[in-house]
Amino acid sequence: MLEQTDKFLKASVTPTDFDKLIKQKIEKEYLQKENILQVVGEVWKEIKGGKLNPKIFLEDIKIIQFRLEHVIKMFGVERILYAGPECGLKSFPTYQCALECLKNVSEATKNLKSI
Repeated sequence: MLEQTDKFLKASVTPTDFDKLIKQKIEKEYLQKENILQVVGEVWKEIKGGKLNPKIFLEDIKIIQFRLEHVIKMFGVERILYAGPECGLKSFPTYQCALECLKNVSEATKNLKSI
């Protein structure tokens, strides 16, 4: 259908909802599912207080690369004009954290080019 209509895609390869990123890490690493919203609130306090680096909640480059590979396999590299985060990075706690997210997407894209 993309070819018939001569359309192209942007591959959204990492979430930008920072609460979701925090929840994923808590559930994965600590298996914490009860009171998850309370824990997320506590994490935000730690981040805002400068006691916790928000970059630890960003997705790993390999996960981003896996998603990009999947999209490319489904639609073909010629139909993917660019890859990026799902949406804007306004929910990110710091400018540096948002830049790190973009850097991770860029690195995942570069890794695929070298394969």
